[in-house]
Amino acid sequence: MKAIYIVLFSLLTFAVNAQTGISTETPNAATVLHVVAPNNNTGVLIPTLTSAQITAITNPTHSLLVYNTDKQKFMYNAGTSGTPLWTFVGDIPAINDITTISNGHAGDIRYDKTTGQIYYWKVGFGWKQLQSIVGP
Repeated sequence: MKAIYIVLFSLLTFAVNAQTGISTETPNAATVLHVVAPNNNTGVLIPTLTSAQITAITNPTHSLLVYNTDKQKFMYNAGTSGTPLWTFVGDIPAINDITTISNGHAGDIRYDKTTGQIYYWKVGFGWKQLQSIVGP
């Protein structure tokens, strides 16, 4: 009986760590979901929403990706679920006051609409203004 429990526990542990593959039996180990186009002629459809539908999403998680049908552009939440900051993919997220964001991650960039300046998050130092660089 003990052996059966050990085998079942081992199988459950394996299932928790397994990746999911669609149209593949060998998903990439670095992915949670690996989608393969069966005939190399299909893609993944990201949810399509109007601007009003996007702003009506309750507590959208950070990095949620949608396609805005009004603007015909991809958008993602660069903010938090409590304070969403819907931003077009490829744009620098724009905020009204950089001092309202008390933390960030290495590589975060924000445009402060009040000051007209671009800031980046420097680990250990906080938000730093991007200085202009004069070329040769």
